[in-house]
Amino acid sequence: MYECHMCHKKFDGRKKKYCSDECRFEYDKLKKREVYRIENGLDSRQCNFCSKPFTPKTNGASCKYCSELCEKEKRRAENRERNRKAKNLYEKYEEQRCCKQCSLDISDRSLDTIFCSKNCGEMYRYAQEERTPWEEYLKAMAEQKERTQARIDKEREEAQKARDEAKRMREIEIKRAEKQKWESLPIKQCVICDTNFKSLQPSQVTCSDKCRRYYKNQVRKAYSKNSKYKTIVVDKDITVEKLFERDKGVCHICQQQCSFEDYTTIDGAFVVGKHYPSVDHVIPRS
Repeated sequence: MYECHMCHKKFDGRKKKYCSDECRFEYDKLKKREVYRIENGLDSRQCNFCSKPFTPKTNGASCKYCSELCEKEKRRAENRERNRKAKNLYEKYEEQRCCKQCSLDISDRSLDTIFCSKNCGEMYRYAQEERTPWEEYLKAMAEQKERTQARIDKEREEAQKARDEAKRMREIEIKRAEKQKWESLPIKQCVICDTNFKSLQPSQVTCSDKCRRYYKNQVRKAYSKNSKYKTIVVDKDITVEKLFERDKGVCHICQQQCSFEDYTTIDGAFVVGKHYPSVDHVIPRS
């Protein structure tokens, strides 16, 4: 694997300096240009337009300008000069034209150019209209800008204060609504320690985390014990009498009136009738 001395590409084959004949020809050209510059002392040149010294590039043996911009400006100046001579414009325009405001030479620009820059044109027209001097005008504009900026800053500060006040009032209203909601909550009694408490959760039955853990452990033990012996967990607080009093004796299935007097005694055995009340689950457990 070899490297070309011109394009620095890797190539295979027999040992040689260049990867192709094109690279060899280009390398020979560069060597000849270098020898020509050394023999004629052309390492540093002077631009034909701006007269600045510059060093030609690798392929710039015959370049006359330091940049492409100088070359274009030189070509424009030559074209303008040729146009003036062809149309005999030297009688109408002087050879050297100056800016009407700052007297800068603008002979190398187009024939309809009067000012050297946009700023000079504005200053000249401003002075012709018999207004205040340009320096005073700029000072007044700067003062007006400062006043406008101060007014904008004040309006922003007032708007920010109004937003902060509105935010504070919203927070106060939220806290007031939360307080009213808390005061309207019913008082509950803890199933573990019988302490009165309030809670935003309707299903909460304990007053603290300690009671909640104790209650949860009790329920877990009861279910694990009953599941071990395959028995059904029965809540001893639920009785037929309490349910009869709560529902006013109305069956939740057939919506008929129940009665504790619907029973008979046969040979000492207690036999209930169709309307005798009993406990049943609204949602079956099985």
